[in-house]
Amino acid sequence: MKGTLAIIGIVVVIIVIIAFAVSNYKKGIPPVDNSKNELFLTIVKKEPKVKDAVITDILFLYASVVDDQTNRNGYADYMCQLAKDNGANITKVKIVDNMDVIAQKSQSNWRVLGEAWCK
Repeated sequence: MKGTLAIIGIVVVIIVIIAFAVSNYKKGIPPVDNSKNELFLTIVKKEPKVKDAVITDILFLYASVVDDQTNRNGYADYMCQLAKDNGANITKVKIVDNMDVIAQKSQSNWRVLGEAWCK
């Protein structure tokens, strides 16, 4: 059951990414094609706490984690530093509750556990 929910969550994230890309294409906004961001996303997904992650067209990193009732602002700051160290172009990091992602809630309804603006 958990495996099925995880797969559904991943599919939802992919659909959201495609929807943003199509929306921006129709608006004439070129898609972000940044190999450093792609490499950074791969690094983030290997983090032990991260269940899934996505970078939006406005260069926000959403990383979903299991909510252990701790403030994740420090973890978001760490992700900003990790982005900087790897040359990624990230504007903001939002650490979100993985259960909201799995439950297929819309991205705007994901509960933010921590966040940081990247400098």
